Amino acid sequence: MKPSNTKTQSTYAYITAALLLATAILAIDVNLPLGVAGGVPYVAVILISWWVPGHRTVLALAVLCSILTLAGYIYSPPAGTPWVVVANRVLAGFAIWVTATLLIVAKWANAEILRHETEQISTFLQISPDSIVTVNDRGIIQMLSTGAESMFGYKAEELIGSNLKNLIPKRYRQAHSAHPVGFLGTPDTHRRMNKNSDVIGVRKDGTEFPIMSTISKFEIGEDMVFTAMLHDITEQKAAEKVVLMAMERAERATQEKTNFLSNISHELRTPLNAIIGFSNVLSNEIFGPLENPQYREYATDIHNSGEHLLELINRVLDLAKMEAGEMNFTEEPIIVGDVIGECIRMTNGNGVTAKVQYDKEKNGDLPMLNGDRLRIKQILLNLLSNAVKFSPPDMPVTIASTGTDDGGLLISVSDGGPGIAAQDIDKVLHPFGQVANATTKPGEGTGLGLPLAKSLAELHDGTLVIDSIVGEGTTVNVWFPKSRCVVPDSPS
Repeated sequence: MKPSNTKTQSTYAYITAALLLATAILAIDVNLPLGVAGGVPYVAVILISWWVPGHRTVLALAVLCSILTLAGYIYSPPAGTPWVVVANRVLAGFAIWVTATLLIVAKWANAEILRHETEQISTFLQISPDSIVTVNDRGIIQMLSTGAESMFGYKAEELIGSNLKNLIPKRYRQAHSAHPVGFLGTPDTHRRMNKNSDVIGVRKDGTEFPIMSTISKFEIGEDMVFTAMLHDITEQKAAEKVVLMAMERAERATQEKTNFLSNISHELRTPLNAIIGFSNVLSNEIFGPLENPQYREYATDIHNSGEHLLELINRVLDLAKMEAGEMNFTEEPIIVGDVIGECIRMTNGNGVTAKVQYDKEKNGDLPMLNGDRLRIKQILLNLLSNAVKFSPPDMPVTIASTGTDDGGLLISVSDGGPGIAAQDIDKVLHPFGQVANATTKPGEGTGLGLPLAKSLAELHDGTLVIDSIVGEGTTVNVWFPKSRCVVPDSPS
């Protein structure tokens, strides 16, 4: 800390004011008959000393005013009855010394109260386990707690009277000294020192350690005092470092996983595309009929298995990209009804028994959706294929879309399948999470459709929620917020 001259300047100002006032009273006193009420106005000079520290100034001004009262008696023009003039001067001297005595007694009383309060604070610090250091406005340590002794490795008598900078490494002392000076000039009563950077302390043995510090300022008597509450955060910093390292390792692992999946998917896609293409050629007998019909059936199975494996690879890669934050995302205004129509045609074109129906009664005037058309389509196709897969052959699947009261957009896909138990909903929303039921064969599906749809919805600031009743069916609701919706212009 830098020494503060505010108190010294204030003391000089009060003393100067007192001397100027005394000089003015004397000038009037020696130029008027009977003086200025016999010198009684000198009491005002004595009263100014209340704002000057200590009692010596009171005594000095009382002596000065007594001399000036006597000088006024000697040098003022003669007038009036002599004994009345003398009596006035005596009464003025009496008033001066009574006022001085009362001021000195009041200052001594205040000093005693201050001493008692200081003793109480000192007693508290001696028994406090917390680390507390009290310094004056020049940075000199006044008191410290036993907790501070343990923290820094010093005895109280070794630090009291020394500068606070002894507890700070040399390279930080200059930067630290600016904090209390800036704090002194604000109306704040407390301030945390770790807002923008760490505070570093140094122990008696030279070891450095991080500190969380909160300082408060208050006045004890006529002195400004700073109290610092200190906490050793070495363990906290170590824990933060461990967490940071773990996060960095996790990020590296995620990146390595993404790179691995990207590379392996490329290596798998090349032969898979060949397998899918050649098996399609064989099953469709493009270059001529196959003599044995069973070969065509085998070729069809190979083609379907290849497409299933390719779809699995693509979904795994998409999930990995989203985890790594590397999913390609192209935003454009999307007409939701058109995308829903495309997805219905694609799903119904698979030759499945259950057909998808579009509930246009709930459609209404839909806002356009600002998002990635391919990813929105991927969400709906995943939900529709799941719904068709789990619905009985004679049970249609319904998709509906509607604007919400808050300006958002809601798309719902409903089926009449076996439903999902409440305790299993969280499971099916995690990668590879599957729930066995009577509709599907064990191991059917990849368990990636719903998690991928949920992640893609969240990529558009939306949410995916499953509402299901066992034995009655399932409804999957995808909601997009108002910030993602664009109201189309009305035709003029």
